[in-house]
Amino acid sequence: MLIAPVPLSAQEEVEPLEHDFGIWGDLTIKKHIVSGLSASVLGNIRTKENSSQIDQWRINPELQFKFNDYFDLSAGYIYFRSNKGIEYQGNHRWYGAVRMAVSFGPVHLHLRERFEQTIREGMEPGDYGRVYNYLRSRVGIDLKFENCPVTPYLNVENFLYVFEYKGGEMAEMRYTAGVKYTNIATKTAKPRVFIPVFPGTNCEYDSAKAVRDAGANPEIFVINNLTADGVKKSADIFASKIASSQASNSRRHFAPSVNGLSTTAHV
Repeated sequence: MLIAPVPLSAQEEVEPLEHDFGIWGDLTIKKHIVSGLSASVLGNIRTKENSSQIDQWRINPELQFKFNDYFDLSAGYIYFRSNKGIEYQGNHRWYGAVRMAVSFGPVHLHLRERFEQTIREGMEPGDYGRVYNYLRSRVGIDLKFENCPVTPYLNVENFLYVFEYKGGEMAEMRYTAGVKYTNIATKTAKPRVFIPVFPGTNCEYDSAKAVRDAGANPEIFVINNLTADGVKKSADIFASKIASSQASNSRRHFAPSVNGLSTTAHV
């Protein structure tokens, strides 16, 4: 599965004795590798000083393993260059994160804990501040409505220094609010699912609904066992249906692959 989101974001950062507003723009390409595991690459540009200056640009490859809709793990590397007034300074960052979520109807709550280490270029090994570490705690809420391409959201994130450099100090508190837009006119693969109905079995309509809700096309076929000829014809049809289906099990759910474009606007 290939997803190419193009988010446009804005943030308000609150640091000790300082307030700022910036606009972010990013492009992400994501590829699903195997069940639950995906890889992505993100490119990002950020502004600062009330969006009057380029703050930084970055490139971010990442691996993510999604156990289910409520729990996932991720790890990645970021190379970014930050505006230091006279010149841009290069930085290398490694991180690992855990994300948990819960839903109540259209309301989706999520918590992310992320540890990251950053190494600044242009400084000698052992220089104070060349290496610094954050523990980032983010709480967010999304409003997702069925068949609606717009998702409003609000995030609050705390940056806490850990270990030697400024250990225990709060670096910043970040508030992000906006609207995510997903292009619903995307190309979606719909697997064909064959649901045979044998004498004495039931729930084929419930199974078909579950398959349809998962994005696949179900086909119910009733086996004719009234006559020997009916059994033979049913066996031939059964074989042809199996050959043309991507799955055949009335108890499974199927997730379609999607090729599409999504955008995010933050205000």
